[in-house]
Amino acid sequence: AIKLAPPAESESQQRADLIARLLMWAKEHPDGKELCSLPKLHWCRGNDQDQGTLTSFQRNERDVLDHSGTIFMAFHIDCWWYEIADLGRKLVLNGFIIFVGQDSSAQVAAGCFVCIFMMTLHARVNPYYGSVQNCLSQVCLVQLSC
Repeated sequence: AIKLAPPAESESQQRADLIARLLMWAKEHPDGKELCSLPKLHWCRGNDQDQGTLTSFQRNERDVLDHSGTIFMAFHIDCWWYEIADLGRKLVLNGFIIFVGQDSSAQVAAGCFVCIFMMTLHARVNPYYGSVQNCLSQVCLVQLSC
């Protein structure tokens, strides 16, 4: 079981704590590594360094990012759930919307409601770690709502 640390003082400390907990989980479940292995999007520190010159934290961070980095590195720590909500939006707009009165104004209204809800949610939480990602995502949600 993963032991939770006391609340961290800063977001960088929260990221370090999350990486440490994920590393512990990965070591306890070595057989799951091939199931969770995803390409790295945001890892840039230490890529060109020899494994021996990295600090223990950098080695641990590299291991966690190899294991499941793309799932959480783009988001603020407390917005881990946003990717699930966004996938739900995509599922509703591409799948479930067909069950709402085919070719009717109710279908358009339901789609607009889902888009406006997600646009409002995104504007309130700004889930992405980078401001450029937040801005681009918000512009895309506005475009979907129009």
